Amino acid sequence: MASILDYPNEPKYNIKTVSQKTEIQSVTIRAWERRYNLLSPNRAANGYRLYSERDIAILEWTKSQLVSGVSISSAVLEFHQMTSQGKWPEAILSSRGLVAVHPTNQVTAETAIQQLTNALIRHDERMSVSILEEALGSFKLTDLFEVVLIPILTEIGEKWARGEINV
Repeated sequence: MASILDYPNEPKYNIKTVSQKTEIQSVTIRAWERRYNLLSPNRAANGYRLYSERDIAILEWTKSQLVSGVSISSAVLEFHQMTSQGKWPEAILSSRGLVAVHPTNQVTAETAIQQLTNALIRHDERMSVSILEEALGSFKLTDLFEVVLIPILTEIGEKWARGEINV
């Protein structure tokens, strides 16, 4: 399972998108930032908050703690204690994909192959969808299949044949 630290820290999602994807109200996200220093989002040129995949993973983890009965102050305290010791909680996987609010840089085939292979092996659906969406914006569909997806499937198949990964 992936830890929250494994998620990219590149700011690219506005608060509305984050709120929709995490099902946490914007006012709550801002309150957690202000009261508990849970997140420190970057700011776009227009002053709007921009969040990363890691920020979203932190919110998902915090939300799971609240659902299990932990108070927000206790959850944030636990999070800060863990991260100050260099330990990051495991990410809470979600089937909700994310849509960037602005175009990202073009990805190379090598980067897409490496990142998507790792995400698929970890069974990280959210990260896999995000990487695939970014690759879709960087390659023509035929190129995406030929230079990214086929090599990934080949590599995963070979790792499985060697016993390096399970089904």
